[in-house]
Amino acid sequence: MKFFQYDSPFWEFFSRVADLVILNVLWLVFSLPIVTIGASTTAMYCVALHLVRGEGSGVARMFWSSFRLNFRQATLLFLILLIPTALVCYELWLYLSGSVTQTLWMGIVFCLPAVLLALVSAYVYPLLAQFDNSIRNTLKNACYLAIGNLPFSLVMAVLNLAAPILFLCVPEIFMKSCIFWIVIGAALVATLNALLLRRIFKKFFDLD
Repeated sequence: MKFFQYDSPFWEFFSRVADLVILNVLWLVFSLPIVTIGASTTAMYCVALHLVRGEGSGVARMFWSSFRLNFRQATLLFLILLIPTALVCYELWLYLSGSVTQTLWMGIVFCLPAVLLALVSAYVYPLLAQFDNSIRNTLKNACYLAIGNLPFSLVMAVLNLAAPILFLCVPEIFMKSCIFWIVIGAALVATLNALLLRRIFKKFFDLD
């Protein structure tokens, strides 16, 4: 039966799911030291961008190659982004805890930096995974792409923040879906983002 043939749609789908599960496990394992989250995320996006273009084979090989190649820059970018991330989290905690007056204006003031950080962060590691550039130019290009492709940027930011938003707003749903995030969640989000990033990057470079 064609259903059981290796070139059938079923096996193609099963192969893609297996690739995402492997990619997610690799990302989790290589992110465990915490300081390696940047390099691990860069490697995940490198694989995801290859997968959406139908290029390459061997998820683990591609992941490890990118992890080693981009380790230094990705780690520095992670540490650089850690500073504004910590400040934004502190500001949001002050606002949500009632330490400051909770008016609409104050809400905008406190939330706007978080939104801008989420938009820019959505591009940093994919840019590093795809292009050979300096840290300064990577951050500059991330800011430019985040503003220049605002609708796509908002979609990616929401996808990236899906897990923490669920954890903070609806913890019972997050706990029920915890297995999903452990098994395939991060890799699936990266792949969905990669579909959008492919369109965005093609405006500037021919990736096909």
